[in-house]
Amino acid sequence: MTVAKTKRLGIFIVPLFLALLATGSTPITSTNLLSSRRTEPDTVVSTLTMVFSGDIMAHDVNLSRRPYKNIYAGIRKYLAYADLRFANLEFVVDPASPNSGYPRFNAPPKYVSAALDAGFNVLSLANNHSHDIGAASMLQTLRSVALLGIGRDIYYNGIHFQPEEQFTQTIIRRNGCKIGFLAVTSFLNKLVTDERVNVVPFYRKWAEEALIDRVQALAKEVDVFVLSYHGGVEYAREIPAWKRLFFRRLVQAGVDILWSHHPHVVQTWETLEFEGSQKLILYSTGNLISGQTWNINPADPFSERLGTGEGALFYVELILRDGGWRIVRTHAVPIANYQDPDYGMVVVPFKDLPSMKISDIWKQYYRDRYEELKGKLIDTGSWGFDL
Repeated sequence: MTVAKTKRLGIFIVPLFLALLATGSTPITSTNLLSSRRTEPDTVVSTLTMVFSGDIMAHDVNLSRRPYKNIYAGIRKYLAYADLRFANLEFVVDPASPNSGYPRFNAPPKYVSAALDAGFNVLSLANNHSHDIGAASMLQTLRSVALLGIGRDIYYNGIHFQPEEQFTQTIIRRNGCKIGFLAVTSFLNKLVTDERVNVVPFYRKWAEEALIDRVQALAKEVDVFVLSYHGGVEYAREIPAWKRLFFRRLVQAGVDILWSHHPHVVQTWETLEFEGSQKLILYSTGNLISGQTWNINPADPFSERLGTGEGALFYVELILRDGGWRIVRTHAVPIANYQDPDYGMVVVPFKDLPSMKISDIWKQYYRDRYEELKGKLIDTGSWGFDL
């Protein structure tokens, strides 16, 4: 990130929002967000807000319930607060093949269109499911997304039509900011090889070093560089040591916002200050929508995949000052997957659950889930945190 050198500023943290299930539906404010902030002078030339979500999954229970637009009805007003809204499409989009859920995902274009209509406009296409039903269908995903983008202002990265395009970044220009976006995955299912996908195998040291070198070059071309990394240990709530070390090296190489997914559960996140620039690492943003908690019993919810039913919308606010862009605030809006009796699994902010007609046992379930989630939604990095 191009930033003029400034002396370190005092730190303060916006207090944790009021007890979760005691609030009703209110607009996003500093009183209902988990937040980290740096104080800044008043002279700001321009601002930019990004929001990062988790995986959009396509399990059978998601694909079978219509209309798809209802999946995101509960968060549309929250997405409207951001200029760029990121999501990972964890499935193939090939209308010539049958819809299918786990283990080989294929969703219809209408399923993607619902996410775009809700406001998501930056998509990662690189993940372990990108090649689930073959190379032809993988390329059809790219064509489908391109067609859906006609008449819409959307961006995507991770799959390319030609091998020589591998690891080229997508350029996004918004509010005077030039943003570079690159999406990579640490593997493809069945360990297939296809140079039209941005694959950086985590078990190959040379590949990780090559990515670091690539990042150094790409970051110099833009004001803000965003890297989407799909990898890690599924359902792991703690960050493996190798992942933390590798991600910090990527930040040192030039990544400003490292947005990661694949574990399907939320891991802690951190802000860092490196050479006068603010950086953000989202180690795992969990799921945005899935069917993985469809069969959860709220009275006895023990399950390895319990955390796959919640995540967060991670907001990042940037300002342009003295010729450079810098992150000045990050905050998280906790979200849950709720089993709507009419529309199936939908995304709902935790804070909106009290106003919904759900049973007491489910309300208690969501209270318990939030208590576990909130520890993962506080900045553990250089900006500190305060409960």
